[in-house]
Order: sequence, then structure tokens, then C-alpha cells
Amino acid sequence: MIRYLTLIEVLELHRKILEQSGGALGIRDMGLFVDGNKRTGHAATETFLVLNGLEINASVDEQERIVLAISSGKQERQVFIEWLQQNTTAS
Repeated sequence: MIRYLTLIEVLELHRKILEQSGGALGIRDMGLFVDGNKRTGHAATETFLVLNGLEINASVDEQERIVLAISSGKQERQVFIEWLQQNTTAS
């Protein structure tokens, strides 16, 4: 059975990330966090994988590069999906 994160869990990740690394607290609307989107998205992805017995096997720098490429529009979603498939293994 796949374990998904709840909205409350994602919001808690967002809060913790901003506490640790800085950024504007608060949510403008549910579709657009004020700050920390990329960090929260990455943390939620990684948490989802761990909860389901998987882990990303790539350096922090490589993970940052792919997240920034996707968020800037330089890479498409399918590229990220393929990257995850190639860089994720059972933990």
C-alpha cells in the first residue's frame, strides 16, 4: 500500500524548512507558497519515497540541479520522472 503525505504533513515540512534555512513564513494560497516551494517540494518528494521504502541515490548538488531545472522551466516534468526512476532504489 502506498503511503501519501497529508496536507498537514507537507505544511509541517514547509514550516520546518523555513525555520532551518530561512524564508518568509505563511501561505499566500494553497497553490502558491510564499517562499520555500522548491525546498518543500523536494522534501515532500524525498519523504514520500522514504515512507514507501525508497531513497534517492544522487548527490545533494545533483538533486538541487534537477529541482532548479524543473522549477525554472528548463526541464519538463517527464525529465524529472525519468531522473527519479534512474536515481531511486529500495532502501
